[in-house]
Amino acid sequence: MHEKKKNLESIFFIIRLVGHLFSGLHYLMITMKSISFMACTILLQASEKRQVVTANLQVQQYSFPPNNTPISKVYIFGRPIYVRQPFVLPQRDIYRSRIEQKDEGAFSVQALEKSNTESRDDLLNNAFEKQLYGDTNPTRYYLPERPYTTPYDTVREPVYTQTKTIYPLPQCYTNDSGFMCCNSELEQVMKDVLNELTSDSKWQSCNVQKIANVLQIRIVICNAK
Repeated sequence: MHEKKKNLESIFFIIRLVGHLFSGLHYLMITMKSISFMACTILLQASEKRQVVTANLQVQQYSFPPNNTPISKVYIFGRPIYVRQPFVLPQRDIYRSRIEQKDEGAFSVQALEKSNTESRDDLLNNAFEKQLYGDTNPTRYYLPERPYTTPYDTVREPVYTQTKTIYPLPQCYTNDSGFMCCNSELEQVMKDVLNELTSDSKWQSCNVQKIANVLQIRIVICNAK
């Protein structure tokens, strides 16, 4: 008997120990899930901040050159680049007669070398201006189109709208008592019945059933005619 009691106590102790272990494991799992969730949240916030910083670093800001200067389009290594000139040189003494042009020889070796030198200089200047001002869009400095307004006063045509009535049907009206009626013949029959009943000295105004019966008989007679 004493041994059975000890066995039962040991069994209960083992059951309690297993229960404590399960509760501890459950608490540990909840703690691990919370830690993993917090770690994921911190990583996502750090990634978003890094993206924002990278985007801010990639943004290029340019100064605004004068908007009244022309735009020149050049090709550097096959890529079109729009450059706005900071100033325009005056075109003076560029006219020469046909005789001078013929004497100098437009297709001579000196003329070709001069044209090649000028083209190289233009490319270098355009590349320097590109580095200074950056790639600019030719439509960036265009003013928006203004809406056209006529100098004459325009008169709007009147809009004709159908007047709304308070009656559901066109034959409806308001009678002398202030109620809406849609059948003048029925109204007259109701008036005649009420006058006929009130002429009797024994008539009681609370006898609604008699009013309905007499009115129904009178309507049947009117329809039979």
